Amino acid sequence: MKGKSLVLLAGAAMGLATGAALANDADRAYRAELLADAQQRSSLLAAGATLSHDGHFGFTDATGNNTMTVFLYSDYRHFFNLSEVPSSDGTADITHGGQLNRVQLGFHGNVASPDFQYWVLFGASGLETISFSDDSDSSTPSLGLLEATATWFFNGDQNTYLHAGQGRPLQALEMSHRPWDVQAFERSLLSAATSINRTHFVGIGYQDEQWRGEVNFIDGMQDTSDFFSSSEADFGFVGAVHFLVDGTWDTFNYQGAEQGVQSATAIGGYAHWQSGGDTGISTADVDIFTVNLGVEHKGDGYNVFAEGMFQSIDPAFGSSIDTWGFHIQGGFALDAQTEIYAGLTGFFLDDDFFSDEEHFRAILGVTHHPFAGTRAVRVGAEASFFFDDNFDLLSYFDALDSEFNASWFSQSAFNILGDSDNDIGFGFRVTVNN
Repeated sequence: MKGKSLVLLAGAAMGLATGAALANDADRAYRAELLADAQQRSSLLAAGATLSHDGHFGFTDATGNNTMTVFLYSDYRHFFNLSEVPSSDGTADITHGGQLNRVQLGFHGNVASPDFQYWVLFGASGLETISFSDDSDSSTPSLGLLEATATWFFNGDQNTYLHAGQGRPLQALEMSHRPWDVQAFERSLLSAATSINRTHFVGIGYQDEQWRGEVNFIDGMQDTSDFFSSSEADFGFVGAVHFLVDGTWDTFNYQGAEQGVQSATAIGGYAHWQSGGDTGISTADVDIFTVNLGVEHKGDGYNVFAEGMFQSIDPAFGSSIDTWGFHIQGGFALDAQTEIYAGLTGFFLDDDFFSDEEHFRAILGVTHHPFAGTRAVRVGAEASFFFDDNFDLLSYFDALDSEFNASWFSQSAFNILGDSDNDIGFGFRVTVNN
């Protein structure tokens, strides 16, 4: 028995030794793989490939012909509203709720040559809308591809380019600011009424140190389908021209007030026209024409901008609906990390269609960047106030949406819940941009 036990022990020892050897071989192979990978990365860096962070993470090869910048943006808000809104008991005097307004993941850079650039943006949002025609509400969460565009600079001239894809072409001055660079919680109600949302387009553009402009052929004010959407147009065109009066375009990378920036002024014009009902399968038989003019100025510790618009909606049957509007806004930097701002929007609706044609909304807010020298994290608070009954104004936005699927306006994003006198809202926000 002892001999048999010794044999078993010897066999077990040999098995353990063999297993240990195999494990050591696996560890050595893994370490060799890691070392080879590290050496490859080192050789790439030695050859000039780089990884950097300048607000966003970026990658580039040694030649600069292939680059990629990656960014992530999220915007969470909590709103309180003191308006009469539908409830199980009839109306409620106060309503509150959280809102994940935007989560966006994007990539941009160039492929094969600095003359061929791309932009891809994915996003998710969980906004809610209210139909004031029947006092019903609905949740409208979304998830998917928001923008995918390709831009080609041709003839070796970096001032002129062709581009095409799904997204937002150049429009009015305020629409040039991305959501993370807008001063207030949202772009103005005026921009919501006059701008086109993401759509299919192809166009030509020009930009130098003072001028930038584009002319684009579009598939409707908001259209991400191919043929079968009523929001498509037979023909649509968007044109915009921006002129830098003084300063540099980089001053307007952020819309709000900043300390230490040099004075800069820009003016811009934007026009959009589209027609439907004559081609395709289901285009709406209605035309729309919009023009927007604006001016933006920034100085050391302050900013101001103003825009005005005219819009005419011309259905196949009946008279056209003409709307005028304006928005003014300004801010002041209390210190290097905190600013306050205020704005006023006015709409003058067509009195042939709306009994209450004048509507005014004011906002007052504060923004703080808790980390010095960066806008990667932002916290803020904003109050909004309607001076009168806003039912007709919201009916106007409903008409834009029903006729053209046009407006990216969402009542809850602007903290507008009621349709009574003096809609009052207040909210907090936290944004992260990296």
